[in-house]
Amino acid sequence: MGSLPQPSPSDTNLVPRPEVGAAHDFKNLLFVIGVHTQRLLHALDAGDPRRRDVEAIAATAERALALSRQLLESGRGRVAPAPVLDTGLVLRGLEELLRCLCGPTVTVEMRMADGLWPLRVNGTQLEQVVTNLAVNARDAMPQGGLLSISAENRTIRDASGARDVVVVTVRDTGTGIAPDVQARMFEPYFTTKGAGGTGVGLATVRAIVADNGGHLEVESARDRGTAVSVVFPRAGEGRTAATAPARRPVMGTTRPRILLVDDEPGVRDLLAHCLELEGYEPIVAGTGEEALAIARRPDTLVDLLVTDMNLPDILGSDVAADLRQRDPGLGVVLISGDAAAASEQASGGPVLMKPFSLVDFKRTVRGALASRRVA
Repeated sequence: MGSLPQPSPSDTNLVPRPEVGAAHDFKNLLFVIGVHTQRLLHALDAGDPRRRDVEAIAATAERALALSRQLLESGRGRVAPAPVLDTGLVLRGLEELLRCLCGPTVTVEMRMADGLWPLRVNGTQLEQVVTNLAVNARDAMPQGGLLSISAENRTIRDASGARDVVVVTVRDTGTGIAPDVQARMFEPYFTTKGAGGTGVGLATVRAIVADNGGHLEVESARDRGTAVSVVFPRAGEGRTAATAPARRPVMGTTRPRILLVDDEPGVRDLLAHCLELEGYEPIVAGTGEEALAIARRPDTLVDLLVTDMNLPDILGSDVAADLRQRDPGLGVVLISGDAAAASEQASGGPVLMKPFSLVDFKRTVRGALASRRVA
């Protein structure tokens, strides 16, 4: 048996780095965990005391899935523009995770100011920053203590003028940081934890904050605790908010009717079941031509198209374009393994990147139905 051909030097940029392949495999494993966790949740009654634990697993798997997507996009050399973020919503959503990470001896306190300004930061990255700082604070309190996460609006003035910022502070009542360590704490691979530390967490924090136009401030005193403040610029002002589009009336049924197109029977059945549980009426198709034939029937009125991008006969974006010629107000969600390629052909609809959690799926469908445009 002959050896496989090796890539030439000019082709090396086409060969995925090992860590990119690992992130891809990790993402697929998380997808399986997320799907089975959602199935388990559907099997548990609303009052079942086990639901809280399963919900925690589902939320953590969803965060890990988002992080693996970020690693993949970074490895491919793509950096998606950061969305405008509801700062308080993201931070409050971390509370349960932080309680689990810190354990019973550390009290977690969240203090969010009212009316927090939005940030233009990737939500997964903001979670990374706060989680890494919180874990570091936990380790500084081996006997337990108080971990406080706060956020407030602030206007700062310097030589360049006045700037609006959001300040997120992670404060502990731990051992404090010695001045010589404080000078190096954000260096890559620097750690005071011996074999148990990697020196990656705080370096990651610094890199994320810098990439998003922010900076870090540290206050610490021996045996009196540490406060690390992350200062992010407020999302750009002066932008006129888009007027919310008028909603297109639900057509043909008292429940929103969704045309679901996917050539994988297992995926199609799972997503259809999910839509039914959410109160929608799914109509399924396995190919683009089958979907078009269904939609062309005079008795079939569809409110939303959810389609895989790579169907065996035609592109999902072509199905969407055909149906929107007949009904310009039709909502569309594209499912793809390549969000960048699909977004170019999405006709303004959201792109759901594979693999995704059922939580992502339901959220995207709800958003697409809510933003349907009037023809």
